[in-house]
Amino acid sequence: MRKMTWSLILIAFLGGILAGAPPTITILAPTGGENWVLGTQHGIAWTTIKGHSGTAYINLWGYNAANQLIHLGPIAQVNYQAGGYFWKVGQLMNRKVGPGRYYIRIVALCPSLPKMQTMNQNSFRLHAFSLPMAVQPNG
Repeated sequence: MRKMTWSLILIAFLGGILAGAPPTITILAPTGGENWVLGTQHGIAWTTIKGHSGTAYINLWGYNAANQLIHLGPIAQVNYQAGGYFWKVGQLMNRKVGPGRYYIRIVALCPSLPKMQTMNQNSFRLHAFSLPMAVQPNG
């Protein structure tokens, strides 16, 4: 009985290793810490798995008045294999957002893969105008 239990544990362990990790998606941009001006265009990029078509759902998350992280709305639905989207900063599919601290969440649905999703670990900021650059004094 004891030998059989260890055999089953070993088979389950090796099966997990041989099966490999499930496919994942990673956000390449924005990575966090960026300062983007509303109305400008910036790229949102993610990793893809070659040979698998599907749809990437790009969503914006931010904080409400109670400082709770919430889904603010969809930015776009695009071809997953494109691996990127040029975003008019602040424009969602159904409305605009103002200055603040935000996160991108991407959900990829490909018929031949399990659902993949990811969200920025670090926030980025949207501003109404360009931030001034530090000026070095002469001399």
